[in-house]
Amino acid sequence: FNLEGFGYQHLYLDDIKKVINVLLKIFVNTNYKIVCCFPNFVARMANKAIQPFINERIKRKIVFLD
Repeated sequence: FNLEGFGYQHLYLDDIKKVINVLLKIFVNTNYKIVCCFPNFVARMANKAIQPFINERIKRKIVFLD
């Protein structure tokens, strides 16, 4: 995922719930890694916000590249 341009306007509660559901139901069995390029402060903050809701296996799959 290219996170360049990700901002506060993308942090609506409904959207975050959708991301969590996709991570828990789809990515857990199909992807080896989720690579996020060009994360800014908002993207890192969103990642920290969803961390408590996902399991350890998925947490290990998410990688941020600067």
